[in-house]
Amino acid sequence: METIKSFLFACLVLSLLTGSKCSIRSVFGDDDDDDDENEGLVIVVNNAETTSSEVVESLAKTLMIAEIASQSAEYVGDISSPVPIRYACDNSNGEILITTDDFDNSNTIYIGDDLLIDYTNCNVDNLTVNGNLKIFLLDAKGIDIGKFDSGTSWLYSIRVEANTLHVNSGIEAFAVDGELTITVEFDSVVTKLESNITSDALSIYSESNNILSEIDISQFINLAVMPSSYKLTIDSLVISSGTQKGIVNATTTPDALSGMELLSLREYFIDLHAPENGMVSISGKNSNADFSIMPDQIVSIDIDTNGDSIPDTVIYSTWPQLQLK
Repeated sequence: METIKSFLFACLVLSLLTGSKCSIRSVFGDDDDDDDENEGLVIVVNNAETTSSEVVESLAKTLMIAEIASQSAEYVGDISSPVPIRYACDNSNGEILITTDDFDNSNTIYIGDDLLIDYTNCNVDNLTVNGNLKIFLLDAKGIDIGKFDSGTSWLYSIRVEANTLHVNSGIEAFAVDGELTITVEFDSVVTKLESNITSDALSIYSESNNILSEIDISQFINLAVMPSSYKLTIDSLVISSGTQKGIVNATTTPDALSGMELLSLREYFIDLHAPENGMVSISGKNSNADFSIMPDQIVSIDIDTNGDSIPDTVIYSTWPQLQLK
């Protein structure tokens, strides 16, 4: 499904930054300051790479959940009755059970209605999903929602509630609780796709348990040029480590994550190339690290350990090295 693959592309781009589960080490001063506002990780040289990987891993998992939830757009135009409906998944032993609340008794899904989507061993673009999502339809426009080959423009906006949804990517497994609001808009005239993901609270449980808040992530894909261009912007992302005391904030600079793909409209992100440029700024307690993506698979991490805005150390790495961390 092309809508899902737009999210999956971003997920896979970000997951290139880390090939294993990472954790971050909290380092605090001796001032006994327990004020939540000042409680955060001190980013030092020996944990700058793992801190960067922790941020990227949280982003990747957020986008995985958005990818899974976005498939609900496919059912908006298909369900014409509030009775439970079963759909086969990509794998033979998986299924999706959809129950709807048709509040206006129109026998169709429309704004204000909601869907309960229950996954049983369901393959969603190579993610195995178990559990349920509750989808609230906030807005919907167009006759072919979620279809990029229809030649028409469309938009949908949904609020998603997850209650211990289990996801297995084949490399790692995690569970998630919380909510997301997802808006996706396709403009067929200028051939562009824009999406936005926001959340006040999202808990991710794996070997490193994190609580994410103030999530605001945007994506833009321009298909009017060849090769098509992609951009991901992190306006806000706050990560609280559930296993180690500490908080970091992540944002992209004006140089958002971007890359180029030689793909046609129907080949959305089937092949994948790493981003060519961009920067993620990670702020801790009186310290920060700028994670820069450059061509030729080179990555640099500039670490300011004392908050004077002057890099104290620069770490150079490569995509393959980061995948092994």
